[in-house]
Amino acid sequence: MQIERNPYDNISVRSFILCKANGDRLGSIKCAEKKSTQKFIDCNEISFTTYLYNDTIKNDLYDTICELQYIEVPEEGRFIISSVQIQSEGTEYENKQCVAISEEVILAQKYLENFTINMGSTESIDGVSLYNLSDPHKSLLHLALEKYPDWTIGHVDTELYTMQRCFEITKQDVYSFFTSTVSKAFQCVFIFDTLNHRINVYKESSVGEDTNIYISYNNLLKNTNISSSTDDIKTCLTVLGADELNLREVNIGYDKIYNLEYFHDLKYMSSGLYEAYENWKKKWNTNVKTYEDLITQYQGYYNQIHFLEHEKMPSSSESTNWSEYGLIPLKEQLSSYENKQSIMIKAGQGAPGHKDYTSLYLPCFNSIQAITSQIKIIEKQIADLKKQQKSVETQMNNIISSVSMENNFTAQQRKELSKFIREDELSSSNFVVTDTMTDSERMDMLHEMLDYAQEELAKVSQPTLQFDCDMGNIYLIPEFNIVSQKFEVGNYIHICLRDDFKIKARILSIERNLYDESDFKVTFGNIMKLKTSDVFQNVTDALKIASSTATSVSFNSSNWNRGNKEATDISKMLADGLLAAGQSLHSAQSDIVVDDRGMIIRNKQNTSHAGDTIFFGGGQILFSDDNLKTIKTALGRVQYTKKGITYNDFGLLAQFVIAGYIAGSIIEGTEFINGNGTFSVTPQGYLTSKSGNIAGWEITKNAIFNNLSFTNQKNSKSTGMGTYGSNWAFWAGNGKFSVDQDGKIVAESGKIGGAEISDSYIKATNGKWQLNSLTGYATFTGAKINGVDIGSTFGGLTYNGNGTHGNFNNGFTADRSFGVTGGALNNFNSLVANKVTAAYIDATVKLSANYATIQSLEAAKARISTIESNYISANTVAANYATISSLDAAKARIDSLETNVANIQNLYVKTADINNLIANNATIKDLKTASIDINRLLVNGRPATWTRRDVITDVKAKTVTVAGVEIHEIGSISHSSIYCLS
Repeated sequence: MQIERNPYDNISVRSFILCKANGDRLGSIKCAEKKSTQKFIDCNEISFTTYLYNDTIKNDLYDTICELQYIEVPEEGRFIISSVQIQSEGTEYENKQCVAISEEVILAQKYLENFTINMGSTESIDGVSLYNLSDPHKSLLHLALEKYPDWTIGHVDTELYTMQRCFEITKQDVYSFFTSTVSKAFQCVFIFDTLNHRINVYKESSVGEDTNIYISYNNLLKNTNISSSTDDIKTCLTVLGADELNLREVNIGYDKIYNLEYFHDLKYMSSGLYEAYENWKKKWNTNVKTYEDLITQYQGYYNQIHFLEHEKMPSSSESTNWSEYGLIPLKEQLSSYENKQSIMIKAGQGAPGHKDYTSLYLPCFNSIQAITSQIKIIEKQIADLKKQQKSVETQMNNIISSVSMENNFTAQQRKELSKFIREDELSSSNFVVTDTMTDSERMDMLHEMLDYAQEELAKVSQPTLQFDCDMGNIYLIPEFNIVSQKFEVGNYIHICLRDDFKIKARILSIERNLYDESDFKVTFGNIMKLKTSDVFQNVTDALKIASSTATSVSFNSSNWNRGNKEATDISKMLADGLLAAGQSLHSAQSDIVVDDRGMIIRNKQNTSHAGDTIFFGGGQILFSDDNLKTIKTALGRVQYTKKGITYNDFGLLAQFVIAGYIAGSIIEGTEFINGNGTFSVTPQGYLTSKSGNIAGWEITKNAIFNNLSFTNQKNSKSTGMGTYGSNWAFWAGNGKFSVDQDGKIVAESGKIGGAEISDSYIKATNGKWQLNSLTGYATFTGAKINGVDIGSTFGGLTYNGNGTHGNFNNGFTADRSFGVTGGALNNFNSLVANKVTAAYIDATVKLSANYATIQSLEAAKARISTIESNYISANTVAANYATISSLDAAKARIDSLETNVANIQNLYVKTADINNLIANNATIKDLKTASIDINRLLVNGRPATWTRRDVITDVKAKTVTVAGVEIHEIGSISHSSIYCLS
């Protein structure tokens, strides 16, 4: 630290100058307190207190001092005010207490997003070294500072110029990227010159100088507190870069490195182990050069193989001379042709019957075969080179075996040695070998990773010391005036605890009260002394130490590599997927290739079906038995024709399909046949089947019938046709309807053209005619007979040409009228008839009616369903049984009516005069008349008189009892007056 002194040899206090962002100075701040804290590889701080009034004079800059204003400290740096706290006990004592941080903190306000360096990917910027002044687009420092054009690059250690590391940053601020990510990857230190906006970069091992300042209890040292920690000592590291990159090629075949220097001492080891370990190190160092030479030979074969695989190219890109191509170009050509082939396959051109098979598909297939043959030739050349390379590898393996611990330590020594071996894993994603690297660049990357790992292991291979101490202000001791200018952060001093115990420590921070130099504090970090060199703890730990008042060195390698490895593994899985495109899998029976076409599975040549190939891609699964020369089966999106229309949809095309169950809506083809030929359909549509069942209809050799249980007599619900049963050709309804082989029809009942047929009658469905086989009767509602032969008889009637004569005992029917003349009319009053059916009756003497319809009249049993007449007059009607369904007349007069039983359903008469009514039993269901006059009424031989009763509008009852006499079956009586027996 540059300390200025006045002419009186006192330390001068530097001014705090308030500035604008562009550097314009506003004035020097009048401060009551000033403090300064300088830190190694961390942001410096200043703090001060300024008052509103100074000796009653107002501070002109007071109101301008606020957050984010700039303060310049000459010869020290520029700061940004980060906090302002106002205290007031009245206007006169109001003050601001301010804290400002060095200006590099502004680099944390902008981010690197999707920042990918040297990863060999599409979005990556490759060939980038840490510092490339001639090409800033390939310089990591320049690329990271693109958002900060006011900052420049100052000093960079020349050893760091060409070093390359790999980065894949999703989002990180620039300051953290420099001081954390880049510092760790390159093992370097960033020093920020805020006065000039310049960034300086040093190797971790070169930053700082030895001041040769020794402090002890005799001068500045006041007290010390020292402790040590062995919890995180590691003496063996397994080193991995990105994508599982290891050190085997540059570390005699081992991915582990060891450092037992701290414990290689007789106070820790037995003499036998001490000597064996010394000899093992010498053998290791002796074989390193030989192993490197073998690596060179191995690399030479690798280069020849690489040429045949990648670099051998034809004279013209259109060349079809496949011998001019290397393996990878050949495979690219093969992939191109196979892609064409896959497109043709998906279009159906791989089928031998396709119109484009010969002109397009077959030439493509032949080119694939030619390229495949040349690939085999180059693969043979490569195999020969690899055989020679294998010989070199064997020598390398012999060296690996010769330096192995198993061959250099006894079993007992290995047991003792294991107590000093403490393993862990060091993983850094900053070391990546990409496809764009040359062999030399690849080996350089591996050597750099080895150097990096050895330096990291040196830091953790011995116990760490923790100590703090109080000391006086070195700047106040005249004896230190000469060397005090070197007493600044980052440099080393020596602390003498006693004559035989000295500690070399780095100055990490210096805190000074500029107005009280006795207020002085220093933080130190210890250095670990190895036999070969001094090694300081890593940068990240130094940052943590710098923020503490006590020195604490802690190195927990378990933490810094575990999370990194897990993140790397997860990122790799996410980036690559389950199986990356272009990868291959191999088994004893088949090869699986996954590329842009899809996935192809081929049987190997030594299998029973060497040409069998399965292709997955484009929504299809294709099968071939000749290495895709022809496609035999396609499953997925295929083109097909249905009913003359071409479709492109998901389905199956195959030479044959064997299945236990097939469901579908349309089956289209030229011929269908089952395995044993019992069912077939010819291209002409001729169907052959020995038996079957369609929608419940059973088809046999002799019959077709609905599939219900049946016998030769057939089930009642069975229907069929054939030669089954009693010579039936067709049957239904338990044989009640059948047609035999001769055409005879049998039907026990049915309806034909309006006629209903049963086993006892044939009748019209409208009831107008009937033929009854049981009674022998024929009934017609109307009949007209023309051309009746003389001598024709109708029951008891005979037609003799002049008329119809005969007794009426068996009844008589006529179409519209019947006449009674002569003696029959004179004797009509005593006429007794068994049955009379007439549509019209005209009587002029004893029976007078304008119109009468009587369906049936019988002497012993007379039934009259309907009588309609305006006037009916009958002196005497005698019948044992009379039934009148309906009687409608304006006036009805009956002098005498004698009957044992009279049933009258409807009687409609405006005036009814009955002189004499004798009946043993009378049932009237409905009686409507304005007036009924009965001179004499005998019921069961007893005279009855009538007495008028209250008006009853409607009476309905099966039995009415009047004065102890029951009148049965009265359906309805409705009249204004009712006369009852009295």
